[in-house]
Amino acid sequence: TLTVVLDGGETAPADAAGPEGPYVNGSSLYAEYIAATVQHNTFAHQSLASQYGVMANEFAVVKMVNNILTNFSVAIGRDTTGTGGIDASHTLFFGNSLNYVPSVGSSDEVLANPAFVGGGNYDLTAASPAIDAGTNAGVTRVYYGGHRPWGGGFDIGAEEYPRQKHVYLPLVTR
Repeated sequence: TLTVVLDGGETAPADAAGPEGPYVNGSSLYAEYIAATVQHNTFAHQSLASQYGVMANEFAVVKMVNNILTNFSVAIGRDTTGTGGIDASHTLFFGNSLNYVPSVGSSDEVLANPAFVGGGNYDLTAASPAIDAGTNAGVTRVYYGGHRPWGGGFDIGAEEYPRQKHVYLPLVTR
């Protein structure tokens, strides 16, 4: 699981950026010449950003499942000159100028406000349409270490609602 949270004006982390070029400048995740599965992630900005959320070059094959993409100029893009492709399912889109380019396959979309806590906190609230809207992608742990699914079904994004609290008790023996 990968959580990419970018506030307006920030650039993507160095390890998430690809080689220099018009498609990758500012992309949160760039796939180049690779087969990748991107599942249970939150790609978010607090306001609209002039960049791609996820971008793949012409030979990358990317499967996306249970992801949230908010406030990108293009949430999912790809170079169409090669044999690669992107297939996305169970994706929550919100506030993007374009959710995906026509060459991206997408199914089981949720088009709604993800109802994050706010103020830079991208945890889901009880009002989130991402709750129980995902599918079993084989991921059994969330970003902070809790179990997945938690509650009635799989949530879309990096976390399950509510975030699970851990209690550590001392061991007392006689």
